[in-house]
This record gives sequence, structure tokens and C-alpha cells, in this order.
Amino acid sequence: MNVLLALVPSRYRATAKAWVAGYAAVLTAVVSAVPHLPKWLAVVVALSSALGVYATPNVQPEATE
Repeated sequence: MNVLLALVPSRYRATAKAWVAGYAAVLTAVVSAVPHLPKWLAVVVALSSALGVYATPNVQPEATE
């Protein structure tokens, strides 16, 4: 997973976990709001969102000098 974090610009790495959680919440809400999608899809999106937040490491902000 650190390979994916390396693709994120350094100034955004400290907030990467928050961005993943935000995108996951929006995606889960959209999938559960669409009435024609199967219910198992909402469960899969919610579980994969939780795994994505869990897999994103916490990174301390870099000190600016």
C-alpha cells in the first residue's frame, strides 16, 4: 500500500486517510441511494471502503522550514 501512497504528492500525504474516508462515504451513500442496484453491492462498497481506510497509513505532516 505504501506504493500507492508514493504516488500522492507529499503535501497531501498527511490527509490521505481523510480523503479516502470522504470518498468512501460519498460512494457508499450514492450506491445505497440508487434504488435499482442490488443490496449486496452496497455491502461490498461499504466493506471495501472500510478496508481502504484501514490500509491507508497515517503519515505525519512534514515540517516546513
